[in-house]
Amino acid sequence: MGERLETGLIGGIEKREIVLAEYDPAWPALFELLAAAVRAALGPTLLRIEHVGSTSVPGLAAKPIIDMMAVVTDSAEEARYVPQLVAIGYALRVREPDHFEHRMLRTAARDVHLHVYSAGVSEIDRTILFRDQLRRNPADRARYEQVKRRLAARDWPDMNTYAEAKSEVVEYILRAAVSSSMPDLPFACALTPQDLEAARGSLLPGLVARAIHREPIVHGFRWTFAAGRDTLSSITEVVNAERRCCPFLEFVITVPTSDGTIGLDVRGPQGTSEFLEGLCA
Repeated sequence: MGERLETGLIGGIEKREIVLAEYDPAWPALFELLAAAVRAALGPTLLRIEHVGSTSVPGLAAKPIIDMMAVVTDSAEEARYVPQLVAIGYALRVREPDHFEHRMLRTAARDVHLHVYSAGVSEIDRTILFRDQLRRNPADRARYEQVKRRLAARDWPDMNTYAEAKSEVVEYILRAAVSSSMPDLPFACALTPQDLEAARGSLLPGLVARAIHREPIVHGFRWTFAAGRDTLSSITEVVNAERRCCPFLEFVITVPTSDGTIGLDVRGPQGTSEFLEGLCA
């Protein structure tokens, strides 16, 4: 049997003071230097690297820790990237097989965190969506900073518990980001399963966000699908993806009835909206 790998926080909990610094315009340039070193170390193994976290948002106070997100083919295959990163000064700090096979490595000075995910996992888009919403929306940026400052004044056993305490405001901002991505479409009909697949990142989440906030959803938001052999499976696949994107919602698909329709019921914390009915004519 192979050696059982330690999971969670490698080395256990560390108590650290949460200190927020005013935004430093040098942070983006520092990210570029760090990213270049990671690219050189990993070569073609690295598919993508992004500056994420609060230091990636101009004007936002942050812990002076540069957060980066690296994408590889399979983050569970640590042998393909961990030794190379260790060679340039990183150490593995987090191993989470049950959370998208997330890994986090950090520098000895603990001033750089490198998060690693497999290509295609929803957490990548979620992280970028959150960052971009903070960059473009001053109100959400101010709201997030206010919560961070309030929480930073408290005593925390470790940085993870501090991060978890921000989850409510993070989800609020993510919902706002999804809602703002809603295209100005008053009506959608005669959609094929392929059209639904293309709308994954904007139309369905936008409708969901409006349902949660009880914003008006007119009768025109009724999708009628051309009947097809794979219609139900296509809808199911897309809804499963949205469940990962919007874990605060419950999606219920009504299988085809005698009249040949498929219904989609979306339940949110503030009520229920059955705005997508008659999906398959």
